[in-house]
Amino acid sequence: MKYKSKVDWWIHATFALMPIINVWLVAEFVLNQSVVSAICAVIFLGLNALLIFPIWFNTHYILADDELIVKCGLGKGTRIPYAKITSVKETREPWSAAALSMDRIEIKFTVDVVYISPQNKQDFLEQLEQKMNAKKGE
Repeated sequence: MKYKSKVDWWIHATFALMPIINVWLVAEFVLNQSVVSAICAVIFLGLNALLIFPIWFNTHYILADDELIVKCGLGKGTRIPYAKITSVKETREPWSAAALSMDRIEIKFTVDVVYISPQNKQDFLEQLEQKMNAKKGE
C-alpha cells in the first residue's frame, strides 16, 4: 500500500515561491537585459527541476510485503525490513527527514532512524503494525 506524504502549508508556500521567483527573474532579464537576472533564473530553474519538485511530488511510503520503502526525491529510497524495526512512535521532531510535515512518525530500526509523515497517519500505523506482527509470527 502506498501513502503520500502529508504536506504542511509552509512547505507548499516555500515550494510555490521558487517558481514565482523564477518568473520574476526571467521578467527582470527580459525587461532590463540583466545578465545577473538571467544567471539567477537558470540557477533557480535548475534547483526547481533537480531538487524541489522531485521532493514535493515524489515523497511517499510503501508498505510492501516484507519491508517499508521510504522514497523522497530522485533517490532509490530506504528499505526497512519489518523484522528490523525496533520502535515506532509519533513525534514532531524537526530533524531532516523524508517528511513534508511536522506531524511525523519516528521509526527506529537496527541501524538508523527515519522520520516520515504519511497523509493518513492512523491508517498507516495500523497497517504497519499488522505487517510487523505478521513478520514476527513467521
